[in-house]
Amino acid sequence: MAKVLISCIGTGRVNNKETSKRIYEKTFYAIDNKEYETSFVSEALFRHYNIEKVILIGTVKSMWEEVYRVFSEIHSQDVDEEKLIELGVYCEKANSTSSLCLPYQEEVEKAMGKDSHIILLNYGLNKSELTNNSTHILDIEQYLNSGDELYIDITHSFRSIPLYMMNLLIYMKNVSKKNITIKHISYGMFEAKSEYGGKTPIIDISDILAINDWLVGAYSFREFGNAYKINELLENGTDGEKSAARLLEMFSDTVNLNHMVGIRHFSQQLSSIKRDELTPISKQIVPQVVDSFRKEFSSLLLDSSNALFQLKVAKWHNNHKNYASAYMALLEAIITHTCECKKMNWEDFSEREQAKDLLRKNKVNLSQEYKKINDVRNKLVHAGKTNKDVSDMITYLESAITTIEKQIIYDLTHKKKTL
Repeated sequence: MAKVLISCIGTGRVNNKETSKRIYEKTFYAIDNKEYETSFVSEALFRHYNIEKVILIGTVKSMWEEVYRVFSEIHSQDVDEEKLIELGVYCEKANSTSSLCLPYQEEVEKAMGKDSHIILLNYGLNKSELTNNSTHILDIEQYLNSGDELYIDITHSFRSIPLYMMNLLIYMKNVSKKNITIKHISYGMFEAKSEYGGKTPIIDISDILAINDWLVGAYSFREFGNAYKINELLENGTDGEKSAARLLEMFSDTVNLNHMVGIRHFSQQLSSIKRDELTPISKQIVPQVVDSFRKEFSSLLLDSSNALFQLKVAKWHNNHKNYASAYMALLEAIITHTCECKKMNWEDFSEREQAKDLLRKNKVNLSQEYKKINDVRNKLVHAGKTNKDVSDMITYLESAITTIEKQIIYDLTHKKKTL
């Protein structure tokens, strides 16, 4: 496990002729009530957080000679002046067409410290370069070990590079199997220096990842009825948020279990979430996705027919590509409809078994649809072979929903007591 600094390196401020001065202005960087006088924000972060490994990102034109000089001083290493000058001249002359290589790159990385690395990127002037940059940034994972703590700095370099850095952070949080913690995302706000007593504040903008977590949670809930991510975020909040988390968790459980009675019950209960007890971020996210979900299910809550409710749940699952759940809900809708039309208790197990027997013996409407759907459902559940391929099963599901919906609505409209 190591504390790893990932920082972007630029070319320094430009003069009135749009030429880089190849130097950062020396300033006092303020972090957590401590100050570090340096021209290099990475040095301030390195010292403040006791960084053990450094990964620096930049273009060939970035100030790699400054990196070599500063980190050599940090680690009390001798600076080879000839190499320093040659590296500076090379980087200053570099442009958007330069190859992604540096003279003395190994020496610079050695100066940065053990296991440190340089990541060279293109300017990102077109889609191809931006794609390559994104790939190189994601490849940083190979230099990280399980248990590492990341300290991210986005103060310098092209503005596009910190934006693509977010891809890495989101990947590390949501995809990577390495147990890596993102401790801080830092930005040296040089433009606030005049209002901060001549000091440059380094601010922590790690909350941006929390916002991303909320967006991921909102997407999962809206698309799949899965509120587990939102629950996780709400559990450590206010009492109102904890209450909302419990309700959303129970609702998600019922959706994933395809528990029809539970879905109907908890869909109605979603309106009990108290918005005024949510914190500002959750208030922006939770009511939006809950209202969107309730709006989609509102027509289901008004249906007097339990069979029609179950069929519309099947339609919802199908629209959200939960095909196995859609098949199961559709099968239950046929059985429930048979019970309702035969004045049987649709919630009683033995009477539902009687309804199934009627369907198997072709004694009621929808018998053929029941058999076909049950056959596909059994093959899916028991991993059996079927004469339908995946696309055929999806196409058939959609047509079956339409056919069964028409039949149920027809029977309800004509108030059939027997089939």
